[in-house]
Amino acid sequence: MDSSLPPGTDLCSIPAGMSPDKSPPNFDNPESLATATIAVSSVMIFLTTTFVGARVWTNRRVLKWSDCKQYTDLTIISYILQTGFTSIVISLHQFDRHIWDIPACWLDDTYLKRIYAHTLIFGIVLLTSKAAIFCLYLEIFGTNPKTRRLIMVGLICTGILYSTFIPFASVYEAPAAGTSWENLFAQIADLNRARVVLYWSLGIGAGSILLDAYIFILPIPILSNLHVSKVKQLQLLAVFGTALLGVAASIMGLAYRTFLITDPLDSTWHSAAVAIANMIENDVAIIVGSMPAFNHFFQAHVADSLMWKSFMSMMRNSPDKKKTSKSTRFNSAWPS
Repeated sequence: MDSSLPPGTDLCSIPAGMSPDKSPPNFDNPESLATATIAVSSVMIFLTTTFVGARVWTNRRVLKWSDCKQYTDLTIISYILQTGFTSIVISLHQFDRHIWDIPACWLDDTYLKRIYAHTLIFGIVLLTSKAAIFCLYLEIFGTNPKTRRLIMVGLICTGILYSTFIPFASVYEAPAAGTSWENLFAQIADLNRARVVLYWSLGIGAGSILLDAYIFILPIPILSNLHVSKVKQLQLLAVFGTALLGVAASIMGLAYRTFLITDPLDSTWHSAAVAIANMIENDVAIIVGSMPAFNHFFQAHVADSLMWKSFMSMMRNSPDKKKTSKSTRFNSAWPS
């Protein structure tokens, strides 16, 4: 790794970076984000599986598999890839600590290959999950020519923004033709090269915020002008308003990316925080695209069940809850 080290140096006995206060490394029981990584990934996998499962089940009940809508196909693809992405993030949990608490021998070619796969799959999941949302909008709102054009603009911007992951990951996080993964360490040490990657990452983060805001805002005027009761209007806005979660997830991802520039000496710690934010961002995008189908599934299979009615009755009769009027049910006839 470092050519300045004396020959025969045991890389497992020295840290991969220097602590700011020059304190000795803690290889045995260091401060770590590993627990947070595993906990967040477990919760998000459960939630995403629930929403995607409801989407697939709804389409199974309403459609023939041969007629499965394009946006459902994209959702399933993004879910499968996101499961792989989450697995990679979990496999890197031992690196979720300060760089001065990581043995230098851990940073090998296997580590670099995982980082490359991590970046590549992350971009593809963002592309497919957000494209699925725009395809869903086309199915629901595409009858209006102006709205259809606006949706197509969003779809094109999604493709342009996230397709950059493939060339950037291949150029900056993989070895050049004819070189090995070991040679990549010397390239990573190039500050100019690292700066390009970091600022590109910030550009992706800013673009994601704008795109998620666009996804959130796009259906609001249409839903507000529907000739339905105020209750149903609010229910529809609540269903599609989950896209606001995507904006929040993108903002969080961008905020953590800035630390990689302001504090580059502790890259592994900040990268772990970014990976957690990336997981949430991907899962939220998949959940947002599945929300209408989940609403359809819930109303058809859960809302009238004895268990749910008993639960709601218990909640209404709880002494800690104020009495509320009975909510009006909405049976969505929209595509799911």
